[in-house]
Amino acid sequence: MRKILFLLLFYVSSMLHAQLVSVDYLMGEKQSTVDLYQRPDKSIPAIILKMNFADDSIMNPQVAKALKGKAVYEIHLVYSEYRQVTNFDQPELNRTRLENLKKIAPQVFNATNIKWKFIAQTGCHNPDECQKFFHGFVIFFQQPTTKETAKKDADFLDANFKPEPVDTIEEVKKKKVIVGHYYVPKAKWKQRKGIQYEKAGIWNRKRKNIYDTLLVHTKRVIYDYPFKYYMADKKYFTDSTINKIMRRNNWNKMLLVTDVTGSMTQYILQLLAWTAVDSNLKRVKTFVVFNDGDNRPDISKPMGATGGIYPLTPQSPEYVFKEIRKVMAKGNGGGDIPENDIEALIKAFETCKDCSEAILIADNLSDCRDFPLLWKIKKPIHIILCGTADGVNTQYLEIARRTGGSVHTIEQDIVNLSKMNDGESFYVGKQKFMLKDEKFVLTR
Repeated sequence: MRKILFLLLFYVSSMLHAQLVSVDYLMGEKQSTVDLYQRPDKSIPAIILKMNFADDSIMNPQVAKALKGKAVYEIHLVYSEYRQVTNFDQPELNRTRLENLKKIAPQVFNATNIKWKFIAQTGCHNPDECQKFFHGFVIFFQQPTTKETAKKDADFLDANFKPEPVDTIEEVKKKKVIVGHYYVPKAKWKQRKGIQYEKAGIWNRKRKNIYDTLLVHTKRVIYDYPFKYYMADKKYFTDSTINKIMRRNNWNKMLLVTDVTGSMTQYILQLLAWTAVDSNLKRVKTFVVFNDGDNRPDISKPMGATGGIYPLTPQSPEYVFKEIRKVMAKGNGGGDIPENDIEALIKAFETCKDCSEAILIADNLSDCRDFPLLWKIKKPIHIILCGTADGVNTQYLEIARRTGGSVHTIEQDIVNLSKMNDGESFYVGKQKFMLKDEKFVLTR
């Protein structure tokens, strides 16, 4: 218990002092211009932090408290390009604005999967006009799924995972059945003579069954899954992460652990499509699926005992679909954004004690609520990371590095992270990471 508490305190302390995304790094972002800034889609939830023209003070800093527990995925810094004086230093003003944001929302500087945009407005031409324009930060976050959105996700799966019967075959199997019984005498000499009795008698004789082999005729329906042929069809998938990664990596006898909360719906559909191919399903030894606590209130999710973790045997595509569908429904959308990935991995290795490694299908936008428990995992974790278009979550890089595993995105496989030395760097997509003081930080 002391070890867990120490590690938790160490983790929280290090996160408070860590700066995975520095202000200097962000100052290298390219500026885009618009005549007048308009939010891309007002239905998308966002936190608005307001500033005045040519000022670095955040007018409503208390609003930043609402970011607690939110999965931020994009931030816009909006300002005006107009200058009252020719020597006005807009980059320096932006720098102090970022520093002020860091004071009230330091957590967004510890997330490397957030997309930052610097947007300069060109439509105002004097201070009075510019005062009427919006200036400040627009912070977009992922909305936790609700019962309503969870139902939509489930309906989406039901609508797209429709096995079609293509044939019926009759099978004849031999079946051993009991056709009678007798009782064995207690005396050895009677047993040698083959004497049998119809009743147990007062001696409580031992019963012996008489078996026969019968031929049993059964019918089996053969199904096909039409959408499996359209892995690259955007009607079903906006990307094909799982299919591409599975093709590149020849994993077999897999302990496959997957997040089945609402945010992962399209990737669950990809997984179902992949398992619909018989040769793929045979590569899986055991599935472990998790929904982050079976819809328990967030306050009732202790670290390491959140629950909502279910092992299942890959008997058939239909069976895998039905079981995953049940676990999704129990999760009712997954509640808050962080997930219990580490707890699920620990339970997975308890389920499959002879498994030497695990494959984790994880939501890049979600943190691990139980990351401090990573020390309990002693076997390699290979992570299929979903939703990495705007960058990768360094928690998953850390899981791979500390366990001797790997990270896999739709475009590349990142291996040998455990062999990296302090100061070494590498690319994941367009992002360049450096290992600095045992943490991965963004660099240029």
